[in-house]
Order: sequence, then structure tokens, then C-alpha cells
Amino acid sequence: HHLAESLRFATLVQEELNQALSLRDRGVKQAPFQVLRGAAMPAVLVELGFLSNPSEDARLQDPEYRAQLVDSLVRAIVRYKSQKEFRPEPAPPAQEEAP
Repeated sequence: HHLAESLRFATLVQEELNQALSLRDRGVKQAPFQVLRGAAMPAVLVELGFLSNPSEDARLQDPEYRAQLVDSLVRAIVRYKSQKEFRPEPAPPAQEEAP
């Protein structure tokens, strides 16, 4: 229901994470995740690393790295919200002049 907005939001999250942390860009994926079904708003599932990968697990244990992750997510949320709030309203239809 909110697929286009979710995709836009996910793209912003991906951009912020890649820019701040120089992560490998895995791209934005779409799938019918149960956890996102029925959301009454745009929603994304963000995977910040894989605990099964020893180097990623080690990074996730670092408080500074986690703070960078949080900062990136906050920037993405702020960008999404500001773009949403300040979108220009469509112009009202022109009124026809009376003959």
C-alpha cells in the first residue's frame, strides 16, 4: 500500500549508510516480509550487519560504529520527513471565467 514511499525511504537509508560508513552497497531489495505487512505507513527493514560474519560481528560490538549507524539512520529519517513535509502542494485547478 505504501510501496513507493517505502522504496523512497529505503533508498535514503541506503544512501546515508553507504556515505557515512563506506559499506558495500547491496542495494535496496523488495520482498513481502511478514514483519512489514499491514504497516499503515511507509516501512523498511534495515539489516545493519550479519552476526555470522566475524568482521561484521566485531564492528557491531564497537560503540562508536553503532553510534555511526544510528546517526545515519537518523539522517535518513530527517531527510525523508523533510522531503515529505515540504513537498509543494499541487496548484488548485484554474477557475473558468464566466462568459
